Amino acid sequence: MAASHSADRRSRGAALLDRGLLVAAHDEFAEWLSLVEGSEEPAQVIPPLNALASVATRRKDVEATYRYLERAMSLAQHPAAPETERLRVYLNLINALTQMGRLDEALQWAGRVAGLVVDPDGPLSLVYWMNLSNLYWRRQEWVPMLNASREAHRRSEASAPPTIRPRAMTNLGIASLELGLFAEAEGEFRKALTINEATDPMVVAYVHSELGRLHFLRGEHNQALAAGRKALDLLVAGTSVFDKEVVAAVSRLFGSIFGTYGQRNLALKYLNRAAAYYSQLGLRADWQRATESIGQLLSGPRQPARQQLVDEVQRLDFMTAVLDLIDDLESVDPYLRGHSERVASLAVTLGETSGLRHEELLTLGLAGWLHDVGKVAVDAELLQKAEPLTESEEVRLALHSSIGEEMLRPYGLAPAGLQAIRYHHERFDGLGTPEGLSGEGIPLMARIIAVVDRYDYLTSGRQGEPGRTHVTAARTLREMAGRELDPTLVEAFLALHRV
Repeated sequence: MAASHSADRRSRGAALLDRGLLVAAHDEFAEWLSLVEGSEEPAQVIPPLNALASVATRRKDVEATYRYLERAMSLAQHPAAPETERLRVYLNLINALTQMGRLDEALQWAGRVAGLVVDPDGPLSLVYWMNLSNLYWRRQEWVPMLNASREAHRRSEASAPPTIRPRAMTNLGIASLELGLFAEAEGEFRKALTINEATDPMVVAYVHSELGRLHFLRGEHNQALAAGRKALDLLVAGTSVFDKEVVAAVSRLFGSIFGTYGQRNLALKYLNRAAAYYSQLGLRADWQRATESIGQLLSGPRQPARQQLVDEVQRLDFMTAVLDLIDDLESVDPYLRGHSERVASLAVTLGETSGLRHEELLTLGLAGWLHDVGKVAVDAELLQKAEPLTESEEVRLALHSSIGEEMLRPYGLAPAGLQAIRYHHERFDGLGTPEGLSGEGIPLMARIIAVVDRYDYLTSGRQGEPGRTHVTAARTLREMAGRELDPTLVEAFLALHRV
């Protein structure tokens, strides 16, 4: 019976994880772990720990990822631990250490794992070589990255998930580009784009930016501009949350292009922006190259002025302004780190079931990402106050939705997105702010954000308190339905969690 319940929890958790419903997935995997951990048998306990680590990785909680893996590692040392489960733990550990910037430790574990890959052409071997390729990328060791990328590429050609094969090609292209193997790099980038069109627009944008960098290094400035424009198109029209590393790569590319176009101030602006992002991400080698480009631009001769790239400037300014606003917001209140992105993701998921079109979903995602940006104008002490807020403090805090709308008005966010931000604290019963709208008089996007914002608030926890489980959060949402929240949207959101 226990085995049957464990299998049920495992399958439900996996289905929820595939849908991006991470809290509920975590809860299923945690229940799975509770069913087996009394045995302390490695073959029983390691798999749910690995699954929980996968959820934490998706939530970008590297500390939680490492905690789960630390426990799994202690079990993996046991002689009875299955070889494949032991290997999965170590592979997840290498990935977590790489994300945490603990690159020397990651390399040490990679050396230990090398002798454990018993199936040289199996799926775990592909994961090993991809992890190793990513690790060498972060270490800026291009020859080892090239070799690891070639091994990953070879294994991905046989049988690999659709998201893995283009990543292997991209890694091989990057290593080749860094070593001056331009023809090989271009071939891999173009193959990656050919099979990558249906995957994450952010990944495709990054490949276009790297292809643009290749063209620029070969002196093919028109081709570099064309690739950069494709990257911008994907970023602005294909995604609602911007990855800082991708925006940094595109900013660096356009900074270089603006330099050759004689637009020195713009070149300096975007090279400096790229350098700042690389510094924030801890990507020292990329930061150094961006700053070297700045130095070369300042010391070199001025180029004659050429055509103005007005549209490109507007879109670059929009992306960097959004990232800067998010940085400002997260610096005001540590709780907000990750909250905005989670709200954006859940809002888009609920928006899809509500029949919104692609363009509307992009607007909704951006609104979800930026819904709390007005809090930068609120006292940090008020945001982080552990005690219940007074009535006057509630009024001051409620102003953030109207402030956020006004802050974002100059940046070109669609009117529906501005309305979603302004009205996401209206209540279904008409007792909310800022205008006391009620029912379907509240814009749909604002009602969607209200549901998922409350859910993330309940499940994330703050002020040292743990977040609620999905089940208890769902109960609270139903209690709020018809009063604070749209009851139809609450039920639609909860229905997404039924598997």
